[in-house]
Amino acid sequence: MRKPTYDDLMTARGDRIDPEGVFDILRDLQRTAAAAEAEEEPEDLDLLDRIESVKALIEGLNGTGLGAAYIADHRCTLIAADYFEEFARDEVEDTSGIHRDHPVLSHVNWADFADALRQDYKPVTVELGEFAGTWWVRG
Repeated sequence: MRKPTYDDLMTARGDRIDPEGVFDILRDLQRTAAAAEAEEEPEDLDLLDRIESVKALIEGLNGTGLGAAYIADHRCTLIAADYFEEFARDEVEDTSGIHRDHPVLSHVNWADFADALRQDYKPVTVELGEFAGTWWVRG
C-alpha cells in the first residue's frame, strides 16, 4: 500500500478531506524541512505553509471530541460545509438503489434532508491554512 502524502489529503474538488496518515504526513514534511535547514538551503515557504496547514487540520480534528488519532485511524472522511447538501444527495442516490433521474428524487427537500443527516456528524473547524473552514465528520 502506498504511503499517503499531503496531496492525498484533499480531493481535487476540495469538497472532502481524507485524514488517513495525517500524522505521518506531518512528520514527513517536518523531516523534509529539517533536512533542508541542515543543508542550509533557503526556506521553502510552500513547505512551511503545508506544515502549518496540517497542524491546523490536526488541531481542528482534536476539537471534535473524537480526536485526530481516532478520525485518522478510522478513515473518517471530512465533508466541506458548503458541499454537505450535495453530499447528502449523493449518499441517497448511491445507497438507495433509486436511479439519479427517478422522479421521486425531485420531491425531496435536500436542504432539510442534509440538516437531518448532519445530526450524525460533528463540526470540524480548521482555523488557518489550505484546509481552513468548517468541515463535517461522522461520529
